[in-house]
Order: sequence, then C-alpha cells, then structure tokens
Amino acid sequence: MTTLSTSANNETRQVERLSANRLIAIFMMCSALACLSCLDCAAKWLGQQSFPLIEILFVRYAVAFGLTALWLNPWRVPGAWHTPKLWLQTLRAVSLLGSTVCMVMAFRTMQLADTIAINFSLPLFIALLAGPILGEHIGLKQWLAIIAGFGGVLVIAQPGRAHFDPAVFFCFSAVGCNVFYQLATRRLSRQASTASMMLISTGLATAMLVPLVPSVWIMPQSPAEWIVMLVPGTFGALGHFLLVSAYSKAPAPVIAPFSYTQIAWSSLLGLIVFGDVPGFYTIIGAGIVILSGLYLIYLEARNARSVTDTPPVPAE
Repeated sequence: MTTLSTSANNETRQVERLSANRLIAIFMMCSALACLSCLDCAAKWLGQQSFPLIEILFVRYAVAFGLTALWLNPWRVPGAWHTPKLWLQTLRAVSLLGSTVCMVMAFRTMQLADTIAINFSLPLFIALLAGPILGEHIGLKQWLAIIAGFGGVLVIAQPGRAHFDPAVFFCFSAVGCNVFYQLATRRLSRQASTASMMLISTGLATAMLVPLVPSVWIMPQSPAEWIVMLVPGTFGALGHFLLVSAYSKAPAPVIAPFSYTQIAWSSLLGLIVFGDVPGFYTIIGAGIVILSGLYLIYLEARNARSVTDTPPVPAE
C-alpha cells in the first residue's frame, strides 16, 4: 500500500513539474517574441533617423555576437566553437543576414504589423519546400492550408491597389531568405549544436559587414541614439536565448502556436512609437495566415504523435 501511494505521489509531482515547465516555456516564448519585436522597432526607428543600413546591421550582429560569445565562451561551452558542415553554416549565416537586410528595408515604409504578418507566411513556404529539399512531403490538408495562407498574404499585400507599396517585395525576399535559413537549421540540427549555430551565424554576419562599415559610419549624437543602437543586438541575443530555453523545456507543438503573439507585440510597439494603426485588411489577412499556420502545426503534431504511438515492427 505504501509503495502504491509513493508511486502515485511521484507521478503527481512529475505531472506538476511538466505542467510548470510548460508554463515557463510559454512565458519564455512570449518574452522572446517581445524582445524580437523590440529589435524590429529599434531597427525601424534607426532607419527613420537616417542611420545607414550597413551600420544598423553591423551593430546588431556585433553586439549579439559579443553577448553570445560571452555566454558560450570556450571555457564554459568548448563544443560551441567547433562545427561540422562549415559551408552549410555559412549558407545559414548568409540567409539570416539577407533576411535581416530585407526586413530593415521593408521597415522604412511599412508598418511593423504588416511586415510581421507577411513574415508569418514562413511556415507555409517551409512546408512547401521541405519536400523537395528535406524529403518531408505533405498531404492534401497541408496543401489546402498553404493555399489559404497565401490567400491571407495577398489580402495583406493587396497587389492590385492603387498605392501598392513596393517594400512588400522586401518582405517576401526576407521570407525567402528565412526559408533557407530555417531549412539549413533543420539540416544542421542533426549534426551541430544550437550553441555553435548561434555563435557562427552572428560571427560570420559580423565578419561580412566589417569591411563595409568604415565608409558609411555615422556617429550617434545623443545618449538616446546610442541606447537604441544597442537595442537590436542586445534584444536579439536575449530573444534567441529565450527561444532556445523555451524549446528545451516543452515540446514544439506546445509553444509554437504562441509565436503568433509577435503580431500583438509589433502592433502595440508600432502604435506607441510610430502611431501606426493596423488596417482592416492587415487584421483580416493576418487572421487567415495565423489560422493556416496553426492548422499546419496541429497536423504536424498529430502526425508526430501517430508515429510515436505506432508499435515497433519486430525484427525477423
């Protein structure tokens, strides 16, 4: 009787611990997206102050690399400084840099909410390209979700309207770069550690920008400009640290749906800092894209669960 009671108590404590970890992971996920929204907001503000694109990007990646290297120093995490597949790491870093360049360009004329809403089409593109690139083929339901999601993107972009913003093309270019970044991450995750990927992506981006900085550098003239200049790199590093921590505490299907809270953070910051109010078509289109993405997450979680629950085939 005592043994059964002890076992029941242990199971109860384990369930409570898992539940607490999931709540912490969800909080970390939402906090990470708040940090990344602050990064976007600061980059947009700096662009409006006429700071050169190269300067904004260099400080963003240099600060992020410095903080990441401090956290993952060779004495604490020696394995983070060694990586296989350097060519794939380089492709990943170039894709991340390209995505950042396009997003900052889009921020110059578009609202934060619009750019983030279009960026939410990323899971749709990944699902579309995962088959030919990674061999992860999709079914009819996934295709229907992708088509519906692209319809939502068109509602946001409104390509046929009289005052069509060409910066939309920068948004789609950012998504395209981000697709290759995510697919490279999936491929590397089988061989390289998360720590090495974080270090190399920021380190290579910084190294690529260094030769371009001296010719365009404009010295910030006020403490406020210096503070905002440091925000993208600081909040970028903190945001990615929180993301990694969140995924280490709970399964992806539990926390992935909360990635869509970023549009709430971006809308709030856009309203407070720039006075931007999301338009009707942005709200409708973002809703369609979010529902399509959530449905893809649900299908992926269900497929993963069915594979896990399938009994192993006995060896002959």
